[in-house]
Amino acid sequence: MADNKTNGWGTRLFLFLVALLLFGGLTFLGVRLFQEIASPSAKSPR
Repeated sequence: MADNKTNGWGTRLFLFLVALLLFGGLTFLGVRLFQEIASPSAKSPR
C-alpha cells in the first residue's frame, strides 16, 4: 500500500463517475417518463 493516496483518489473518482452515470440515467429516464405522461400522443408516432 505504497500509493494509498493515488489509489484512494482513483476510487473517489470512480465512485464520482458511477454516481454521475447513475444520476444521468435516472434523469434521462425521468424526463422520458414525464414526456410520455405529458403527451400520450408521442407514444404512438403513427
